[in-house]
Amino acid sequence: MIVDLKKWLRGSWQINREIRDLEHQVLGHFEGLLTFIDDEFNNLAAHEEGETTFGTHHGLATSNLIYHFPSLSVAKVLFHNRRYFHDLDLRLGFWKVEHHCGSDRYVGRFTVQSERRLDVDWSIKGPNKKLEIKTVLTRIKSEE
Repeated sequence: MIVDLKKWLRGSWQINREIRDLEHQVLGHFEGLLTFIDDEFNNLAAHEEGETTFGTHHGLATSNLIYHFPSLSVAKVLFHNRRYFHDLDLRLGFWKVEHHCGSDRYVGRFTVQSERRLDVDWSIKGPNKKLEIKTVLTRIKSEE
């Protein structure tokens, strides 16, 4: 489905995210912008910024990831400190990942809904957490 992953991701995406803390019965929401831009190492730098409401907390939230492309269709997703997070390959229109962070287990699913929409779902379980995060990314049309 998505052959040139770097080309497809590049640009700006509107973020609409729902966060559910199943352990503490707290619902949260994030709305913002995700921008993929080329960096000096031929990667895509992904910068996410927006407003989060989670329980009684409300404030600005940001995140930065690096997408390294060893091939046209596959990205190695790295944290900002270049530590490995997961691979991403959307040639079939979906991708499932698993990441362990200490005793927490992150299971993610990426699903291409259309040329302009990507759904990302995470289930996070650990000794003190049980979260479900559902994100809808919608491409913002460029001004070309």
